[in-house]
Amino acid sequence: MAKELTKNEAKYRAEKLRGLLNKYSYEYHVLDRPSVSDAVYDSLNNELKEIEKAYPELIAPDSKGSAANRSRNSSKSAIRKGCFLSTTLFLARIWRTGTKEI
Repeated sequence: MAKELTKNEAKYRAEKLRGLLNKYSYEYHVLDRPSVSDAVYDSLNNELKEIEKAYPELIAPDSKGSAANRSRNSSKSAIRKGCFLSTTLFLARIWRTGTKEI
């Protein structure tokens, strides 16, 4: 951080950053219309991580930088990959055998 923040300033800024990051993630992943570049998103995310490093008590359970959230996201990713693989194999079997039974 360029300037040291008081705890109240850090709390306000962290909340603001979380709101922005959630908005930008939604635009990118759901709407497929990002309004900021990856560099801007990464910069804001890094700023949030720095605040959380300086004030660990401000870490939110759903924070992009928290270890618990990274673990949860990697689990979700593994589930998505498993679902994709099973769906792909199912469709490949239907295509190969020509059957329409489900």
